[in-house]
Amino acid sequence: MMERLGNEEGIKEEMKVRIFESALTLFREKGIKFTMDDVAKNLGISKKTLYLVVRDKEALLNEMVDYGFNLIKEAERKIVESEMPLLDKIQQIIIVLPEQYQNLDLRQMIQIKDRYPKIYQKVAVRLETGWDETLILLQEAVDQGLIRDLNFTILKAILEGAFEHFLGSGVLSDNGIKYEIALQTMMDIMMNGIKK
Repeated sequence: MMERLGNEEGIKEEMKVRIFESALTLFREKGIKFTMDDVAKNLGISKKTLYLVVRDKEALLNEMVDYGFNLIKEAERKIVESEMPLLDKIQQIIIVLPEQYQNLDLRQMIQIKDRYPKIYQKVAVRLETGWDETLILLQEAVDQGLIRDLNFTILKAILEGAFEHFLGSGVLSDNGIKYEIALQTMMDIMMNGIKK
């Protein structure tokens, strides 16, 4: 009996991942305007089956935030464990985007901010937490003399502010700037400054 329950949970988790990936694809295509009908149709399942796994669109978006940030944490772990030079690790870990998010227009997050403020707030909280690995790498770089000693609290606040502004305002979409390009430019300025 226990084995069957464990198997059912595994199947439900697999289905959730399929639903999240389908919703990401639809978000990429339609922004927040995708519907639960779209998700079911994209997966080739009935809406009834979909609703057995996810209560409604808001619940789906809410769970997708955790799913997305868990993917980010996994990508961070791979960077930390990699053999790349320390300064490259720092650059990569600060702007890490999992493969699934590479072509996602995160500028559409402003739609979530307007329509689902609680979910957007959850994104903001997740952006403000989980900096331990990054701070460890930064301290390691200071200890090795690769970067100057600086106030990490202020650096973290600057980065969080930039991420939240990129996602929560129209600054990127109004200027036709992709999120990934904004992150790379931000890192270039952070690592190289503005002096010629």
